[in-house]
Amino acid sequence: IFHHVIEFSIANFRSFRERQTLSMVAAPRMHKRENVFKPVIEEKNLPDLLKVAVIYGPNASGKSNLLKALEVLETMALRTPNHTKPLPVSPFRFDPDLVNKPSVFEVHFIYQAMRYRFDLAMTADRIHHERLCMYPKGKETLLYDRAFVDGQEVYDFGLTMEGGEALINIWKNLTPPAVLFLVQAVNNSSEELKQLRLPYEWFLNGLRSYL
Repeated sequence: IFHHVIEFSIANFRSFRERQTLSMVAAPRMHKRENVFKPVIEEKNLPDLLKVAVIYGPNASGKSNLLKALEVLETMALRTPNHTKPLPVSPFRFDPDLVNKPSVFEVHFIYQAMRYRFDLAMTADRIHHERLCMYPKGKETLLYDRAFVDGQEVYDFGLTMEGGEALINIWKNLTPPAVLFLVQAVNNSSEELKQLRLPYEWFLNGLRSYL
């Protein structure tokens, strides 16, 4: 149902209160040649991944909500400033302390021989945290970190972030509270700037969920 996902985690979303993780890393008992594949990537120590994962359980055990969480990432990749509907989140309803807290999503994935990690936390009205890292040769490298702190958007950019200060400032100014910085940056940059475009392509094409 998805391409080259390593792990996907969610918290405070629908029936998921605490952090829950779906991992495609092959456990020893599943580590047979026909069950796994070795990703094409520069990292030497990345474990083999499962070719297929089956999610099963009784009714109301969270299977559909896990797929809905994956759909949230797809939806956010397509969201532009023209969208005025609330963000597609629904916090865990049985804990009043979490009603107004952000839903949290984290995905580790591989695309074009590179590993990425994307973190997202948001409520229905705005994005509270957005972070993208890449792992050239296994070394974590920050691309950008966006956080809503004390009523203000605070950004931190990695030293290797492409585009230059002037263009990055344009991207920041064009990004409204309820739209991903990743989306705005890619849609307002040239084809030559691939550092953010490649993970964005994965969000559009690498996630495919079916209910």
